[in-house]
Amino acid sequence: MALLFMVITTFFAISGYKDFQYGYYLQRTIISFPYVAFGFLCHEYNLLRMGKYTFVIACGFTVIYLFLALYNGHVGIHSYTFGKSVLVYWLEAITGSLALFHWTGLMKYTPVWVIKISSGTIVILCLHIILIGLLLHIWANPYFITFVIMILSYPLITVFNNYLPWFVGRSYLKKD
Repeated sequence: MALLFMVITTFFAISGYKDFQYGYYLQRTIISFPYVAFGFLCHEYNLLRMGKYTFVIACGFTVIYLFLALYNGHVGIHSYTFGKSVLVYWLEAITGSLALFHWTGLMKYTPVWVIKISSGTIVILCLHIILIGLLLHIWANPYFITFVIMILSYPLITVFNNYLPWFVGRSYLKKD
C-alpha cells in the first residue's frame, strides 16, 4: 500500500499536478501516508528501542539528515515542493524523524506539556490550516504562527482527551 502511495506521489511530483480549484491537495494526503505507515510500524514492532548507543545513533541520523537537507534544498508539504527529488525528500523526512526520536529518547524527564501536545497531534492536524489562514492576517511569521497554534491547541487537546477521546483515537475517558 505504501508503495502505491509513493508511486502516485512521484507521478504528481513529475507531472506538476496541483488541485488549486478546491483548496485541498490530494497529493498532500497521499505523500503523508508513508509517514503514518512508518509511525505505525515503529509502534507496532517497537522499532525505536533506546539503548546505550542512542546518542551515537542520534548524532549519525542528524548528520545524514543535514547532508540530505543541504543537498535536496527547500521542501514543503504545504507548498508541494520536494526539492531536487521526491525520493530524497522521503528519505530526508524519515531520517530527520529518526534523529528527533533518538534525541528525545535521551531526555530523562518529559515535561507534561510535551506529553499533552503529543497526545493531541490529530487536533493540531485538523485545525492548523484554518488557524494559519487566520493568523497570516495578523503576522506572517512562521515562528509566531507555530507558537500561537500550539497555545490555542493545548486547551482543545485537554477537552478532547477528557470528554471526546474517540476524536483523538482513544476509546476511553481519561481525566488529567
